[in-house]
Amino acid sequence: MRNRRYRNSSQKLHINIAPLVEVMLVILLIFMLNPPSQKVGVSVDLPSTESAAKQDDTQTPIILTITKDSEIYIQDTKISIDELSKKLPIIMKQTSNNIVHVQADKDLSYGAILKIMDIISTTPGCKVSLISQNEPHNKYDKRNGRKRK
Repeated sequence: MRNRRYRNSSQKLHINIAPLVEVMLVILLIFMLNPPSQKVGVSVDLPSTESAAKQDDTQTPIILTITKDSEIYIQDTKISIDELSKKLPIIMKQTSNNIVHVQADKDLSYGAILKIMDIISTTPGCKVSLISQNEPHNKYDKRNGRKRK
């Protein structure tokens, strides 16, 4: 009886880690292939244009967002229109980027956007860029109703 106990304990236990490694690689692959679904910033309904240019990603953009309710955000921070004229020069000194990208809801009035663009353009060393969505090309030309080539 004593020998039997020693014989069983002398056997080595082997753990097969191959299934664990396979599962971990599949999970890693899933996370690598799926891009992050969250965008940084405030959600607005942007107007569409056919000639929307792609943004240069070499510098961190300064994004100013105007919502449908005329709320103003710099990046994710909500500010008032009075604070904008005071904080914008400070932000411009802290970053090397001199372009402020404005994204405004398409239902916002022209006057509200123009007022904010005026504040941005009067800030020393500051340029304005408008953000829009890229509109998919239609098969038909809007001007004459003919099919595009």
